[in-house]
Amino acid sequence: MNKEVYFNKDSYQAEIDQLQTEIDTYKKCIGALENITGVPELKSIDYVKDFICKKTGFPAVQQSAELLNVAHEYNFLKDNLPNVKSDKSEISQKELKEIKEKHTTRLSDELQKQYNILETIAKEYTKLSFYGYINSIRNTDFGVYSVDCSSLHTINQLVNR
Repeated sequence: MNKEVYFNKDSYQAEIDQLQTEIDTYKKCIGALENITGVPELKSIDYVKDFICKKTGFPAVQQSAELLNVAHEYNFLKDNLPNVKSDKSEISQKELKEIKEKHTTRLSDELQKQYNILETIAKEYTKLSFYGYINSIRNTDFGVYSVDCSSLHTINQLVNR
């Protein structure tokens, strides 16, 4: 996996919060459906209307719901059941990883190769007895690098004064 450049924590958290809100709504809908039908199973609002009206024998669903003392649950379902997008009751670890990856910017494959080369160079730099010696590296011609011996000698003389 390529090196992480940036993780957008705010958009990640916003998506997680949105999913959690959807899950909470789903759970409340299941609870309301169980109070009305006796079965904790996701059903359509039309099914709920028919169920309530059949139970009382009246065609007016709102009055029937009030008569059965489930008006609060019915109103909640009427407002929220059409917006329930899935029947998930929790966010899986796999989903969390996918969402995190979606909000993470990583190096491209080419930049990852360049990063690895630079990482190796950086590790070699730390082996120098004096970091100023780096200044003796010259770019001689279009990306061709070499060590200028004269500069290295001059830097060494300045350091050892």
